[in-house]
Amino acid sequence: MLRQKLKEKKLRAPVLPAATKWGSLLAWLDTVLAAESILFSMVSAHNFLQAKNKSQRQKRKMVYTLVTGSDFVPMLKKGSSLLRVVANQLAKYEKDSTPISEVYKTFLDLPKEFDAARAENSEGHRG
Repeated sequence: MLRQKLKEKKLRAPVLPAATKWGSLLAWLDTVLAAESILFSMVSAHNFLQAKNKSQRQKRKMVYTLVTGSDFVPMLKKGSSLLRVVANQLAKYEKDSTPISEVYKTFLDLPKEFDAARAENSEGHRG
């Protein structure tokens, strides 16, 4: 159902994150963020919390609480921006042409980049 709604809105389908791949986790966060309004409407539907058994109802309640929480979008944005800092640096080092001396400069620059990402997110709001 979610995939169908995403396709209708011309949004990417959710990318499942791999255990050790920063880029795939970042892509997953971005797809969930892009689909936030669809997710919110799905979990807000009158029958979403109805389920056949207690376990399923508990899982749905957890999803409902997560998606409707006031910190859902801000946390997605924060996670995405912080992971983007890491992913950008990792992408730089995947190239054989990047000199090893760049590592030191990267470690000096990372705190500033993380601070900038945090500041960017503290100015944001749900939406």
